[in-house]
Amino acid sequence: MTQEASEVLKILKSELEFLTKGGYGRVPSMSWEPRYIFLDSPTCLNFNASVRRHPCNQCSLLDFVPANRRAESIPCWAIKIGPLGETVGDFYRCGTRPELEAALKHWLEAEIARIEVEPVAA
Repeated sequence: MTQEASEVLKILKSELEFLTKGGYGRVPSMSWEPRYIFLDSPTCLNFNASVRRHPCNQCSLLDFVPANRRAESIPCWAIKIGPLGETVGDFYRCGTRPELEAALKHWLEAEIARIEVEPVAA
């Protein structure tokens, strides 16, 4: 496994742990404010920053974003996580929070398994 693949694997596992431990749930002191997938995760380069200090093109998740959508303001929302190619953004527009989190969990598990198996196949 390359160092880059190892780093991506670490990030995906961290994201999965954050999700399964309820990290995207509402914060009691700010119950009115939603937590956004990827943006409000410790895996985001700008996590808890009041201003985006790091450009999204430095994010390790960028390889999962289609090339033609990498210049968008929130490129990670263009990652296809649904069984029919639905993106995070699609779920925000047309899905429910439980559907979004279930799709994200399934996608993370599948990508983790794929990366872990790749060296064996190579």
